[in-house]
Amino acid sequence: MLSTTYITRFIEKKLGYKFNELEISPDEIIENIQQDTLITFSKHFPYQTLIEIDDSDKVEDTANTYYLETPFEILGVARLYDNMSMYTDVGLMPYSINLEDPVSRQFMADAVSINKNPLTYEFTHPNMITVLPALYMLKHAKVKLNCVHPKHFGTIPTNLQDEFLKLALYDTKDILYKIRHRFANLQTAFGSIELFIDDLADASDKKTELLENWRKNVAKQGNRKKLYIY
Repeated sequence: MLSTTYITRFIEKKLGYKFNELEISPDEIIENIQQDTLITFSKHFPYQTLIEIDDSDKVEDTANTYYLETPFEILGVARLYDNMSMYTDVGLMPYSINLEDPVSRQFMADAVSINKNPLTYEFTHPNMITVLPALYMLKHAKVKLNCVHPKHFGTIPTNLQDEFLKLALYDTKDILYKIRHRFANLQTAFGSIELFIDDLADASDKKTELLENWRKNVAKQGNRKKLYIY
């Protein structure tokens, strides 16, 4: 599991801090990763949490807009699970786990679709969801949210930790490059001091390449919403 100590040591080791004094402190490195790297990573691989919404969460003076209560920063809504809904004051039969036969399940889906319109939603930043059509009255509906990972880094999946560390390293290198680029090299009475700026110059390009690779593969995630056509 990642932690601030592990990430700091990884970054400093990759930058050769024992031989080169860094222009930013360990606290500044972590602050930049929390404010920049973590959000960028979360947009591609979000932390997902499940909450419930009910009439008690409804925004005042609205018929179909609800507050999303969570301690995390919300990036968007991944799913809306309609457990028990009412539509135009008529009860609808919920999905039954007993319908294991695909033909029966399809028949039930066709029957329900005759009686109600599809349930859709619209997310409003930072923490509201509008359920459409407005005639729905939700009862303990579950909402899966895409959120920014917590700042303790403990929720980053094990199989994606290497990818996160790459992005964190590129972001840190990019900051150091912008600082050192202003001086290039320092002239002293004893000669010039090399700032090793060439090792940092390609950080931005490598970050762009990494993000492009993520975009190509993010649609393959198992928890990403997909469109199925029968």
